[in-house]
Amino acid sequence: MHAVLLAAWLTPTGSAANKISDYLDVQLRWHTATAELIAARRGHFAAPTTLPRFRGRFTLIVARGNVPLGEVYFDFPLLANAESPDFSSEAQVLAKQLRDGLQTATTSVRVPLPAGTDTLSVYDNLTRKVTTATLASLLAPPTPRSPDAGAAPGTTSVPATPPAPPAPPPKDRPAPHQP
Repeated sequence: MHAVLLAAWLTPTGSAANKISDYLDVQLRWHTATAELIAARRGHFAAPTTLPRFRGRFTLIVARGNVPLGEVYFDFPLLANAESPDFSSEAQVLAKQLRDGLQTATTSVRVPLPAGTDTLSVYDNLTRKVTTATLASLLAPPTPRSPDAGAAPGTTSVPATPPAPPAPPPKDRPAPHQP
């Protein structure tokens, strides 16, 4: 009994245990009654940060293979039951029709990125459907740096070769005066 109480007392609480430095911003789409993983972008906080927690119909799970490393609950816009009990029955019927007729919705979810994460899954807690993708397939390829990347705002680089001279004027018009 004392060991259990000691272990519970020594276990980190939510604020310290849930602070993260690395995260993923995951783009998701609800299309024809299925959640789809579209893309992911890595991010890093300068200082360990606690992500806000929400409840939702869907669970985004980060994993190493089949071993879950973290999860975040979320909802797609216009898909959650948002009516309070004091809504009229007509308003509740209209809201259900809106949700049932929703074809496409998109959202972005920020999820912790523990070391070793290689798989993302979306679990629909209502229909019990699971959509899974590898992290590598979702990460955007690095964009090539332009010559002006990192330059001061409003400045551009000088081209390596001078521009081509202007074309000669048509023969029926005189050449413009050049000083």
